[in-house]
Amino acid sequence: MNNQGDMQKCTKHNTQYLRIKHIWKEKSFISGCIKCHLEIIEIQRKDNFYMKREFQKRNDEARIATSFRRSGIPPRYTTRTIDNFKAITKQQRNTLSTVKNYINNFDYVMEKGTGMIMTGGVGTGKTHLASAIANYFIKREKTVSFMTISAMFRKIRETYRINSKKTEQEVIDDLREVDLLILDEIGLQKGSESEEYLLFEVLNERYGYFKPTIIISNLGIVDIKRYIGIRVMDRLKEGGGKLAVLDWKSYRKQVLKDERLPTLSKSKYTNKNL
Repeated sequence: MNNQGDMQKCTKHNTQYLRIKHIWKEKSFISGCIKCHLEIIEIQRKDNFYMKREFQKRNDEARIATSFRRSGIPPRYTTRTIDNFKAITKQQRNTLSTVKNYINNFDYVMEKGTGMIMTGGVGTGKTHLASAIANYFIKREKTVSFMTISAMFRKIRETYRINSKKTEQEVIDDLREVDLLILDEIGLQKGSESEEYLLFEVLNERYGYFKPTIIISNLGIVDIKRYIGIRVMDRLKEGGGKLAVLDWKSYRKQVLKDERLPTLSKSKYTNKNL
């Protein structure tokens, strides 16, 4: 029901409008300047847009944070990128270039399931570079699982218990489904036939589904081939598999030097740096 209105002037827009009192289901409202009304609608639309964008941003941040927690990337390495890897020597720059190329060809890696072997001594930066790749994948909304080869074997062998909730194949399926699998400390174990078999089963499943795998080892490439077996090596070569060799002195000393705590008062703190 509408009551007869009267003409009013909007001082803000210097226009006239017909003010009418509307009654609908025992509620009433008064119509005003159409330009004022459109401005209110626009403000609400913008507020809605920014609220949705902020919600999406927080949702993305929460999802990425969850992906990091589930990935198994050591907390110290969740901020590692190729940009904060210090490549000083020519050899370090060449290795960094190999890793950059792997990241820059993300779409090809995901399409072909291109893997990588990282080999080098203790403290040379293998975990840094592998984590840099993992962090990039997570930010591209891919799932990552970072674990030692021993942890993978334990996960599978836990299924042999009578009260296990999963079968061996179900765990292997879980390892197959993750977008990027990173296996560290290859070669620290005995390398028994059963372990070689399990490693082949996991990598063969991932190979069949075009899922990239990165393995990290302190062994030289000849010893890695001997440890993982020819069949596993063949799987890693498929899709243009990459080899990153980090055979220089410990990189960790430089990192520790850069991350050293501020100088503390000698009168209060007398312990020396490690």
